[in-house]
Amino acid sequence: THVKVREEWVQWISRCGARNHQSSKCFAQPHVHPMCCHSHRCVPNKFRSLPTLLASLTDFHDDAEPWKSDSDGRWYTFASGGNFNRTRGVNILYSISDADFHASGEGWRLEHALWNITSGQCNFVSCPEMYSLPGAPADIPRTSGTVVYESLCGCDQYWLGHYDDGAHTFTPFPSYTVPTAAPSTYCYDYGDGRASKSFWDDRTSRRLMWSWVTKATGKTWNGCQTVPRVIELAPPPPQGSQRARELSINPAAEVDLLRSGQAVVSVPLSPLSPDHPSAVHDARGVQLDVLVNLSWQAGAAAVDAGVRVLVPEGGGAGFAITFSLQRATESFLPSTNIPHGDLPGEDFRLNASHPWTPQAGASACAARCDSLTSCTCWTYVPAGPRCAIKGPGGANGGPLFPVPGPDVSGYKAGHVPSNLTIPTAPQVTVSGGAAGVMPGHLGSSGATAELRILVDHSVVEVYDGTAAMALFNPVKDITSATGVQLFATSQGVSASLEVYSMNSAVV
Repeated sequence: THVKVREEWVQWISRCGARNHQSSKCFAQPHVHPMCCHSHRCVPNKFRSLPTLLASLTDFHDDAEPWKSDSDGRWYTFASGGNFNRTRGVNILYSISDADFHASGEGWRLEHALWNITSGQCNFVSCPEMYSLPGAPADIPRTSGTVVYESLCGCDQYWLGHYDDGAHTFTPFPSYTVPTAAPSTYCYDYGDGRASKSFWDDRTSRRLMWSWVTKATGKTWNGCQTVPRVIELAPPPPQGSQRARELSINPAAEVDLLRSGQAVVSVPLSPLSPDHPSAVHDARGVQLDVLVNLSWQAGAAAVDAGVRVLVPEGGGAGFAITFSLQRATESFLPSTNIPHGDLPGEDFRLNASHPWTPQAGASACAARCDSLTSCTCWTYVPAGPRCAIKGPGGANGGPLFPVPGPDVSGYKAGHVPSNLTIPTAPQVTVSGGAAGVMPGHLGSSGATAELRILVDHSVVEVYDGTAAMALFNPVKDITSATGVQLFATSQGVSASLEVYSMNSAVV
């Protein structure tokens, strides 16, 4: 297959390289692929060099699940990969007649790029798939309409968009093509789960997916799969949210059958205090299903609470999963970093031994800014942690909102830019060490949230409508890390907790 792909690309890219370098000539050709195009210009003729070309085509692999076209009755699939320096992702579309598909399986014909990825959306396509939602058996012809396109682009990223069954092309919806960095990236797994693949299960009428457990180098179980997950289309985001409509990804219902009897830990809804740590409960094992329900006063400006799992015997931090809600104000702008007006001489570091929350860090930076006549605004940077103090140039430039990461900015009274736009919906996230940061989701009242954490020794899977997998490497033997503990770093939060022991799945 790799040889065949290379031979066809020798002809394809040679034709592209011979074309005029003007963008109109490049993109006017229906078969021109992003590998042939860079910054809206065709690649120079140097790619006609066969040795150079073959050296650049070492990464083509992974074909998608095929589908039958309603328009012409042929079957289609696309292979994946990237150019030699992974600055452009590729997705090569092939087709085959219905008769050949069901007979020899030979006779696949090269078509064109399914999606001409020229916007930097995906620098390397791997393990791709494209399907409609909620889904349908593979032998039902696909028509034009809304589909999900997914590939391994750093986080098994997905885009919702339109599939044209006449042209056999995919076009992502504009809300999914903003700069590809959180919080505007949409992922199957926001942690270390990679190379996820899904399929439509005719028996249960569900789209089921597994993600690959990575980074367990040297472990006998490196490369195992997560629990099966169900993919559905989530409800539209709340009014004022800056995110597009997402996929809902949760454990399949069959995972519940692995529970061993009644809950080994059961804590009714109770207030949490930042000043008085909650009890550490012994879950009596390291194969667990942990359910946490959080609630708070409607309209609260900030919520930070969660649960620690795998807490070692005798004490320790364990693995913390934190739910965070932050409402933006002029003096508290989550996920911003004001890029202008630095006053380096006034910057200062915070005490790294102190457990800084976004609110506490913001308050410290605001107090520093208020004490300086030259300061108009500031950015709290948790990496450090430190306060970046800004002068008049900061207020004139305004913040980049939103931007990736946990930075928080704010303006001194009287220096708020007139064009500052403050989101009306709160920013909600769930984070957990190596699991990274994923979008959080609220209950129907807007003042509740549910977390589900599946623990299998060192593997931790976090769910709240989206998913993240991470590995935990404790200092002590993990078999003794059986503690589970609720916590809060903000006032006014209550939580309940249920923990079940889980049996091993026999495959």
